[in-house]
Amino acid sequence: MITDIYNSIAPFLPGLAFLTSLVSLYFAISSIRRTVKYQTFDYSPRLDLMSEIVQIVTNRDGHRYISSFGTGADSGDCPEFVKSIGFGYQALLQNQGQKVVQINRTSMVYGSEKVDRGTIEHIIGGMYNLTPGENRKLSFVINADEVDKFLKERNISECLFHLKVTCSDAKGKEQVYRRSLGGYGGGAIQFIKQSGESLINSD
Repeated sequence: MITDIYNSIAPFLPGLAFLTSLVSLYFAISSIRRTVKYQTFDYSPRLDLMSEIVQIVTNRDGHRYISSFGTGADSGDCPEFVKSIGFGYQALLQNQGQKVVQINRTSMVYGSEKVDRGTIEHIIGGMYNLTPGENRKLSFVINADEVDKFLKERNISECLFHLKVTCSDAKGKEQVYRRSLGGYGGGAIQFIKQSGESLINSD
């Protein structure tokens, strides 16, 4: 009886074995893909900005006005770090990932949206390693005269500010993150708008 059953299914055994191998291969590939995807996420830099303050000082009708906002300003303890008329920025760059992140450069970039008219990049931080949970203070101040000079030289009426963070992930690949901080025009800093995520990967 058993012999008869075996003889009846024997012709199909190679096919079943092949099918079983394909199923096993499928699950193995799926497992590898999940692992690679997890490792890619795990090794990606996870940077955030804490205690962020954008400060604008303007002169209207002979009076000096200070506007400060951001998560740092909202805490109720906001220092005055723009001493003249102009724009200032302060924040803590934090590594929220589980791996050390090599920060290659942090800078404040401002200029025209039109690439041919150029931008100016101020380096505000050099190369250093940011360990998990570690903070690094970022600060930048520029007076309105310097911005006005740039606008006149490039023959533009307004420009945009943004923070730029260039780093390397655990695999050595360079990543660029940006944070839009608003604009300047019409002879005064007119609007600074915090929007979206703290740092957006621009690669």
